[in-house]
Amino acid sequence: MFAVAVSEDGIPGVVARLHDRGYHHVLAEGGPTLAGELLSTGQFDELCLTTSPLAVAGSGGRILHGEPATVPLRLAGLLEEDGTLLARWHTGQ
Repeated sequence: MFAVAVSEDGIPGVVARLHDRGYHHVLAEGGPTLAGELLSTGQFDELCLTTSPLAVAGSGGRILHGEPATVPLRLAGLLEEDGTLLARWHTGQ
């Protein structure tokens, strides 16, 4: 595992450099801004989402932040353990 800095080419440039190095499966762990940028630039093909059995009120926003984008997802897997759901969603790309 290693980190790659985002250059003036942005996220698509980083993904292209990783692909050039032979890394065709890239796991991006970050927050809503990184996930939103991956989605809006077409670099997003899978979402792993954990849902805990806990209701919390507050001013939290969406799990993806950034430019408006809509990508249909299909459920690829769902696991449950003590009420916690682990869902894996694919874009179909």
